[in-house]
Amino acid sequence: DSYNKLMFGQGTSLTVVP
Repeated sequence: DSYNKLMFGQGTSLTVVP
């Protein structure tokens, strides 16, 4: 979720992308 917020800015827990 943290990565999603950083990468997409959505805050959606889809997948954790490095």
